[in-house]
Amino acid sequence: MKDPNVASGAAAPVVSLAALWLCAASVGCTGEISGGDSTAASEPGSRRGRGSDVVSDTDPGSRANTDPDSDPGADPNPNASEQDPAEVDTTQCRPPPSRVVRLSKLELQNSIADLLAPAQRVELPDDAKFLNFSSNAEALVTPPFANALKSTAETLAAEFRANLDPSRFGSDCTTSDESARSCATTFIDRYGQQAFRRPLSQSEIDGLLAVYDAGRETGADGDVQDRFSAGVDYTLRAILQSPAFLYRIELGDPDAAIAGVTSLTPYEVASALSYMLTASPPDQAR
Repeated sequence: MKDPNVASGAAAPVVSLAALWLCAASVGCTGEISGGDSTAASEPGSRRGRGSDVVSDTDPGSRANTDPDSDPGADPNPNASEQDPAEVDTTQCRPPPSRVVRLSKLELQNSIADLLAPAQRVELPDDAKFLNFSSNAEALVTPPFANALKSTAETLAAEFRANLDPSRFGSDCTTSDESARSCATTFIDRYGQQAFRRPLSQSEIDGLLAVYDAGRETGADGDVQDRFSAGVDYTLRAILQSPAFLYRIELGDPDAAIAGVTSLTPYEVASALSYMLTASPPDQAR
């Protein structure tokens, strides 16, 4: 015996399709596809075909453009290839929206590993999944995530400070606070550029130097090397919590915009491709 539930369930799509067909027919466009007698479609014994020919129901053998003296194999519409292709209204085209995307947990872990090569893998909160994907373009910085990132930045900066060799950033980084500040500029340019995945602007360098100056004051008085290490500690914390590190920015160059549309910068393209393919930052920007 046929299951009545199956029968009733199978009928529903048929009814729905029929309703959709009727709806489409009721709102269909009217008019001619191409040339021909404009009155033919209204005559009871004729109908408009897919092309410009009129097919009569009263004479199944009759077709327009049928000539007994013509070549049966000839192209009935020899000018078809010369017709202009359909034009695209470019005014309706819109570029994709600009994006500011937070790096995923895996992308952040890989970015920190490339930047600092820490002794242990960084642990961060798991990302909320969307449709079972862990990479979510709409991921937010929640309070638990921000707290975990702050703690991670402090731990990484302390580890970096403990192994810091000032001579990597200049030959006189420990002679005076002034010379040490010049070495701090070298540190910011080198590590900031790699962390931000692009060269830093002067305002960004100045801002990080201000952080360095504040951190330097927490070092031991009279100990230039300790003061330099303290300033670098604070600066690295700021870099690791900066939006330029935490987010992948795709805003393009506003100065190169044409009619309100701009293209991604080479650094933005490199980051987009690298994170898409390897979940890691691109090679160091120079």
